[in-house]
Amino acid sequence: MSGKLSIKDAGCRSIYSDYSKKIRKDKMAKKKAKKRRKKRKTFPPRIKTGPRKGQFRKRKKRKKTK
Repeated sequence: MSGKLSIKDAGCRSIYSDYSKKIRKDKMAKKKAKKRRKKRKTFPPRIKTGPRKGQFRKRKKRKKTK
């Protein structure tokens, strides 16, 4: 009797863990997508020529207008 019960328990748990895993995955994917979007917006241009070729230029801070 107790053996059967434990198997049933494990079954329920595995279903639950799969579900929670899926939720966690979705959450992570959402976070990563957000990061990607942010990066796409603010990435500085790459230097094409000179000794620092292939590196990124520093972002210029916009002056606040008074």
